[in-house]
Amino acid sequence: EVMQPELIEERYNEDVADEIARYLNGVHQCAGKSNTAALLMGSYLEYGVSESFLKIVKLLEKFSFRAYQVARAQTDVRRSKMRDIAFKVAWTGRAHEAAEVFGKDISEIDVYPDRETAINEICRELENAIGNYAPDSQFRDSLLRRNVVDGPDDANWNGFRNKDSIRYFLYEYELYLRENGPEGDFPSLPSFEEWQSQGTDGIQIEHIWAQNPDEELSAEEKSEHDTYLQALGNLALLSPGENETGSNMSYENKYDEVYHDSNMAMIREPPSPDET
Repeated sequence: EVMQPELIEERYNEDVADEIARYLNGVHQCAGKSNTAALLMGSYLEYGVSESFLKIVKLLEKFSFRAYQVARAQTDVRRSKMRDIAFKVAWTGRAHEAAEVFGKDISEIDVYPDRETAINEICRELENAIGNYAPDSQFRDSLLRRNVVDGPDDANWNGFRNKDSIRYFLYEYELYLRENGPEGDFPSLPSFEEWQSQGTDGIQIEHIWAQNPDEELSAEEKSEHDTYLQALGNLALLSPGENETGSNMSYENKYDEVYHDSNMAMIREPPSPDET
């Protein structure tokens, strides 16, 4: 079930199950299964569909996205540690039973004594991993770079690991806007995995200042365009069909024909041409 989160949604008719499935999909999107599968399975066996398991999955998704996709840590970073934690949580409160099963002395068995200790220790380990491999300052600095796709020439960073990472980040931002902003007449949003599976008919990354603008640019404007084209602030998501309408139009034309009535909350955020 943790490897196929849709099964959790189908089996449990609870809000917490939907949240768990969402963040599990995020973990699988951002991290290799060999890194996270053992910890997810051990934690799920101990806590099931619960707020405690959701807390673990949220932190694991946060670490996976920041460390592997943004900070671009080696793909096996923390793999061994996560497997150690998986063993400790899977045998929580059963040290003697584990010693018997594995034919070891009780002094050689390191497991969590109880569920409360386990959840606290797992969360502490994941929070420490985030702080060590992708702290807030580094994460924020990366997002503010002028080129999040390929990385700027003057920095020791090569941008997000791939464009799916950018799509995932922008998708989560869209969800945030819908959950925390004023209510709007937006159509329901499919899951990231469903949208992603549609290929070119699904999630589209929009460059607000077009990649190949129709209008003629001065030398100064061309330099500015090259500088900010791949900055995160120039990127957004469009629903299927909207990109075909806007294409390489000027901002004024894009706003009139696409942005002001877009199906995406983030696209309705930019000011009208009269306000710029």
